[in-house]
Amino acid sequence: MTGLDMDTLSEDAAALIGALGVGPVHFVGMSMGGFVGMRLAARHPELVRSLILADTAAGPEPARNVPRYRRLEWVARWFGTWPVAGKVEAIMHGASARKDPARAATLRAWRERLLRVDTAAMNRAVEGVLTRESAIPLLPRIRCPTLVMVGEEDTATVPARSEEIASAISGTRLVRIPRAGHMSPIDAPEAVTTELRSFLEVQR
Repeated sequence: MTGLDMDTLSEDAAALIGALGVGPVHFVGMSMGGFVGMRLAARHPELVRSLILADTAAGPEPARNVPRYRRLEWVARWFGTWPVAGKVEAIMHGASARKDPARAATLRAWRERLLRVDTAAMNRAVEGVLTRESAIPLLPRIRCPTLVMVGEEDTATVPARSEEIASAISGTRLVRIPRAGHMSPIDAPEAVTTELRSFLEVQR
């Protein structure tokens, strides 16, 4: 299966910004969106006014993760997402959010979306994630104001990987979001919104 190529996606984003005539933009990318955002900001600095990266990583997928994700991908391809929904939720959401009654309805809605997802498209995305090349060499080329956020309970792209990004981009602000996993905007929307607003108000 051919995965989604991050270099192609970043060039697509550049072409879209150019076609719409809206650059430079405030680019917000979570997880795979962050893979795209780093490449876009490094290679097309004229298009990016500021960069926000959430729950993402600059390096390639750790080898220890690949067999587990490929097993989930295989099951979803042949049987749909319902057999793996619980395992995917444990990767996407932090333990605190999964145990919080106040977040139960939101997480239930996301589970329903997962059960309806186009598995072919999902598997192409997973393949792209697993085969992506490192963007670490590109990070010093990013000069725009940058905010890096990560859920303290993120096990997919652990906080140390956000620290790696922040240390390589000059002047970056790094924020850890308490009680949040890989989908920090879903697990802790109030905290994420506060950080976004604070950062973007300075960029006006």
